[in-house]
Amino acid sequence: MRLALQARDAFLRRLQISNEDLLPDLLGHAVRHIPHYQRDSARLLALGDFPVIDRETMQTQRAQFLADTLAEEWHGKPPFSILTNATLGPSLEVAFDLAGFYDFAYVGLARCLAEIPGLIESLEPGETTVFSIAGSDYAERFTMFVPSLGGTLLEQVLVRRSASEDADTVARLRGADRPVLYGKPHELLRLAELDARDGLAALDPQDGPGATRIRPRAILLSGDPLYDAYRTRLAAHFACPILNSYIASEAGVIAIECPERRTMHVQTDRVLLEVLRDDGRLAPDGVGELVVTNLFNWGQVFIRYRIGDRGTVIDDDCPCGFTGPSITSFEGRDSQAFVGQGQRISIEQLGPILERPGIAHFGLLQYDEAPVLVRWVLAPGGDRAAVEAELRDALQPLFGDGFRLEHAEHITTGGGKMRRWVHISTASSGRA
Repeated sequence: MRLALQARDAFLRRLQISNEDLLPDLLGHAVRHIPHYQRDSARLLALGDFPVIDRETMQTQRAQFLADTLAEEWHGKPPFSILTNATLGPSLEVAFDLAGFYDFAYVGLARCLAEIPGLIESLEPGETTVFSIAGSDYAERFTMFVPSLGGTLLEQVLVRRSASEDADTVARLRGADRPVLYGKPHELLRLAELDARDGLAALDPQDGPGATRIRPRAILLSGDPLYDAYRTRLAAHFACPILNSYIASEAGVIAIECPERRTMHVQTDRVLLEVLRDDGRLAPDGVGELVVTNLFNWGQVFIRYRIGDRGTVIDDDCPCGFTGPSITSFEGRDSQAFVGQGQRISIEQLGPILERPGIAHFGLLQYDEAPVLVRWVLAPGGDRAAVEAELRDALQPLFGDGFRLEHAEHITTGGGKMRRWVHISTASSGRA
């Protein structure tokens, strides 16, 4: 708790000093205290003067992006740091200064939950009301005090570790009084499947602690693309408000879903978002790879950083009153096409084949023009032989004999993320 309060003070000081416009002060900090930029400080006067940084550069030269003030601020102790998901290769360690730590660990969560009317006000101080659902290999159980949510407690629980731990998690959440659930879409779907195993009781708004099912008051999602089929299934099982968000270790809360329409509004006071278009131009909007500048973490700076996700950004007025950039389409790290019988096969062609009754999850993997590996998870109550036969019949006209079906219990890709569509070009390391 002491660390949280110290970090909050640093966070408030940064807001006061920067007068709500963080970019000029961030850039000034970078040329004074970040080794990578110190040698070019004379020419780095505005954001447009700063080069685009890719993940490989950040990975191999990480020490050059750490502030020389970190050791003093953390009193010689190692700064708070986290590891990114290893979706695009080795995990990247991200270090934070105190203000950046508070923004990432506390303010971002509160900012997202504030989008659901009355939710934060309903959380009880000192009670465990928010649960983070985690399934990655390195995740651990913990409980933390959240000052930005009025002193409520957040507890991280685990799924997909073992049958006994899954049972403990379900029992813990069934016993909680209308908790807020937070996690990746595929982890929440796994939780829904576990919750449904014992037989789903009738939906009763009076269900409370000790109920025979999990009754959340709201769900916050981040970390993976939220596919329409996933949202439909989560809404059907949990029967509560669902809010999607775009959060990254390197940038914090980047965008939050608008309830008026299913776009995500960029949090422009915390992050600056640009688009690296396919023609190589960097622009404030358009279609392409997303490039972020984290305005609040000055411990390890991410200025014009290629985060590895693709999307479509527009600058428009929203019916909700928001004015500014919004993400209208988020591909994340999914590929957009595969190759079958020498022809390009889009995910729009493949989606209806794989999003069918009897399939809970699926994932496609192809290297160049090699046969496609189609992994799939049988939905509860599904007929495995029938589903496999239907898949084979539907995919054969597109791929001929160039595919292989593999039934699986669970599907994730690197770092515990869910990527449905993965086409890897070994020649260019690009996307189809």
